[in-house]
Amino acid sequence: MRKKSAVLLVLLSILLSFFPSCAETDGRSSKGTGEERGKETDPEPVLSGVTELVSSPAATYAAKELELPGNGTVLDMKRGGENVLILASGESGNELLTLDGEWNVLSREELDGTVFRFARHGGELYTLRREGNGIAFFRGGEKLSDLGIETSIFCGVCESRNGVCAATEGALFREREKLKLPEAAIGYRTSIRGFFRLGESLYLVTEEIPDAESGAAGRKLLYPLTGKEIGEPAEVKNLGGNAGYAGDGDYVYYIDGIYLMRTDGKKVESCGGLLSLGLSPNEETVLLALGGGKLLAAQKGTLLLLEENIPDPNTVTLRAACPAGVIDPIVTQFIKEFNAEDNGVKVEVRQYFGDEVSFSKDRLDGEFDLILGSYGSAERIRKLVRDGALLSMREVLGEDPEEWGILPNLVKAGEIDGECRYLPALFGVKGVALPKSVMGEKRYFEDVNEFLRTVEEIDDKRFFRVDVRNVVLEEPYGHDGYEEWVDWETGTCSFDDPGFVHFLEFLKRYAEDLDEAEASATGDKALLYPGFELSNPEASFALSIFFEKKGAEKPYSKYGMEARLFPAPGRGSFHGPAILTGCLTAVCRGGEHREEAAAFLQELFSAEGQEKLASGYTAKYTGLGCFPVMESALERFLENEVGYNLEQDDEGNPTIKVVRPDAETERRDLREYLCGADHYAVGSTTEIAKVVKEEALRFFAGEITAEKAAEYIQNRVSIYLAEQG
Repeated sequence: MRKKSAVLLVLLSILLSFFPSCAETDGRSSKGTGEERGKETDPEPVLSGVTELVSSPAATYAAKELELPGNGTVLDMKRGGENVLILASGESGNELLTLDGEWNVLSREELDGTVFRFARHGGELYTLRREGNGIAFFRGGEKLSDLGIETSIFCGVCESRNGVCAATEGALFREREKLKLPEAAIGYRTSIRGFFRLGESLYLVTEEIPDAESGAAGRKLLYPLTGKEIGEPAEVKNLGGNAGYAGDGDYVYYIDGIYLMRTDGKKVESCGGLLSLGLSPNEETVLLALGGGKLLAAQKGTLLLLEENIPDPNTVTLRAACPAGVIDPIVTQFIKEFNAEDNGVKVEVRQYFGDEVSFSKDRLDGEFDLILGSYGSAERIRKLVRDGALLSMREVLGEDPEEWGILPNLVKAGEIDGECRYLPALFGVKGVALPKSVMGEKRYFEDVNEFLRTVEEIDDKRFFRVDVRNVVLEEPYGHDGYEEWVDWETGTCSFDDPGFVHFLEFLKRYAEDLDEAEASATGDKALLYPGFELSNPEASFALSIFFEKKGAEKPYSKYGMEARLFPAPGRGSFHGPAILTGCLTAVCRGGEHREEAAAFLQELFSAEGQEKLASGYTAKYTGLGCFPVMESALERFLENEVGYNLEQDDEGNPTIKVVRPDAETERRDLREYLCGADHYAVGSTTEIAKVVKEEALRFFAGEITAEKAAEYIQNRVSIYLAEQG
């Protein structure tokens, strides 16, 4: 009898041991067990106070593409015990897939087509759904709450110990309860960025964003959600990412710019560039941490398994530097596809966002094989050439430039000291739009004074009222107009020229701020557009009818409605518009893999490569110019893309191309602009542009005269040019 009692007690204790875990997974348990359980089991937050993450050596990750059943777009992913749950949209609607550890489909569940985020908890399916312009939070078919207007920054749903939380950029709910976000510091606003699971702790990631005028830096705050209330925040410095974090308890993964990053709450390390992992920086990415250093990454219909690995000794990694800004998305897509080829070469891009100190140090350390300069990199590339850091394109593409097949004006514009040092991957053009009749037969301005006199003679001067002076300072004058006063060959400048003072006084006539500009807007287009871009096939057609009376097919002034593109003034040397590009390419002389870098550019500038880049436009990757640089590819592009209207077919799809009556004239005019562009736009983020803007703003504010502003700019830019050697 005693033996039987002992056995029964053991069995009873074993059975009782199961009940806490059952309650833990059942969000519908009664009698307040969730609150009591939270009090008993909520751990102390892993992060508290101020934590400054330190950089560690990069972890090496590799990607393996998995087959996504149904070929749909992945909207969200979650763990379901040992399985993976994937919410995907397909042709027949949205469905929830359950995959086992071998990525086999165990089940499919059809969902409403408006569902785009989900979580499973306590046997219930929680979802976020689109309702009109807003988002609603559901448990099964029961609506729990409205989250407000839909946002593209962050929307997510996540399990907590005390129920399921749903959040969008500006609202947080737990089940039906709206949780009040802590008030931001004075001069800041709070924006929700995601959920952050580390160890046993769940956090809400917020960013306090400062007012634009303050000049202060933003900060990331993590609020614990493990308890019933929002806990005290931890400020985490050096934590990147704009939206979406995926944690497995050991690491939290996120995307920062073009890198996949991870942190354990103490250090932060890179898992590799998105391009080298087969991901695009321009697509929304869904991450799911699997544990053991593994995670899933999904973009549209692509599903990748990412895990730490030992680098393949037979694969060459080309290190490409982007000194400032962001590379054209069409080019990043090309690099992604290049990296997916089995050719033993991968391109890894490192972005510096204007950090000259880090960029210079890494370059001197021989860190780069390629320069992929973003828009406005011409000034920085000039410095690299002066330092002897770049190869001539003859050493890359062959001795005879005529055999490259690239437009001669682009080759000429990239020359420094008689050698072409850089070329655009794709391009457009940019200039000043004026009525054709204003300039007559002239195609360019001899200098800035001629330009200003011409503009001031136009009868209708509404353009002064509808644009803000700070913006016009950069469009287009900050893009290539400052070259009027800079001589790069001699390393000198002439901002003390009376024409520059005239230019500053001209700018002050524009609207002081956006309120003044909006109050002056009439709906009609002004007779001067300072920064008109021809960066897509429709732009030349738009330019030809630019000065048209709104709502009527006729000009609203004596000048006529047809516009023409003129270059910004520049010492008589600019006879054509500026070359606009999202990616200037060059090969570093001190790179470790010069031959492979040259081979990559040869593929980029091949007929096949240019066709692939040009097709990126039709794939909706809009950038700073979609025109191929090879003559043959450009002709085909103009023939296939320019001069057509899209009309709907019987099913309402805009797929029928109808030739416009003046299609050939459009192509001729566009070809003239593209082949006549003769200098690269230098951008408004260069050091010279920054100096001009700082002193010009002081003049606009009435702190100094135009003459004093010109004097200060002359002194500061002279010092800068001398430092450049």
